[in-house]
Amino acid sequence: MESDKDFYDLLYDIVVNGRSYNYSMINPAIGLGIMFGILRKQNEQVVINNLIFETIIYNYFITQKMIESVNVRGADITRTLPEEVIENDKLNMALCIKKFMQHYYELYNRKDRDFLESECRILFLTYLKPILNGRGFYHVEAETRNRIRMDLIVDFGTEQFIVELKIWHGEQKHEKAHEQLIKYLDSKNKNEGYLITFDFRKRRAKKPSAKWVRKGRKKFLDCLCT
Repeated sequence: MESDKDFYDLLYDIVVNGRSYNYSMINPAIGLGIMFGILRKQNEQVVINNLIFETIIYNYFITQKMIESVNVRGADITRTLPEEVIENDKLNMALCIKKFMQHYYELYNRKDRDFLESECRILFLTYLKPILNGRGFYHVEAETRNRIRMDLIVDFGTEQFIVELKIWHGEQKHEKAHEQLIKYLDSKNKNEGYLITFDFRKRRAKKPSAKWVRKGRKKFLDCLCT
């Protein structure tokens, strides 16, 4: 049914791509979401009703992406085993991200740019979910979720990791991303974080890179995913 497809696309746009939609009951997809309590009105926009629904929807799209990556492309971005990045019940987030970057480069660096811009962040979640595997969980901060920036909080055991996902928009924007992450770490009372920037410039053949950056008391792993 066409309205089902529209509803699916609407949820994907809101949850994954961070797009905003004006509240309108004339739109059948929005009306369907409101009727079932999945969506609600907030400041003349439609948003996911609560964090539980959002997590369920994310997990659904992640599962679909995992199936698609294996069956359609013949490539499995989830192939890192939990024991490769977890030792003594502690998640090595830096190693986890570096392994993701390498898999992403090997599997996707020749893919169409439009595809990558809309899929890159859910690909990271697709990679991360099997590693967490019931021992940890994540959620996306709604106030920072948009087409340019998305902040992810990952809880594993007694540790919490702050990961900011961005799309490359030049050196000046990248420096601003550093400042944003530092402010966000301050707001969460954390001194360490991770910045993953997806770079879609034409020189994508350049291999991914990661380096630790220290600014005052804060330090973060600055990753360029190509």
